[in-house]
Amino acid sequence: MAKLQLSDKDKSDLQESYENFFGRNSTDYSEKSKALSRKVYIYGFIIAALVLALAFIPKFLVENITPIV
Repeated sequence: MAKLQLSDKDKSDLQESYENFFGRNSTDYSEKSKALSRKVYIYGFIIAALVLALAFIPKFLVENITPIV
């Protein structure tokens, strides 16, 4: 089988997209990773709080509105 050769333009495009995603070196990669994990924790906490609020607010409303017989 013949090996496929990438042109210089394709190689530079591939390198550029790799650097955009992972960073130029390991320091850039770790900084992007920390920023991403921070966002995941923040949005996860907000979503968890909303789910809990949506689950318990109707229960509290029903218990406080309906008369005890």
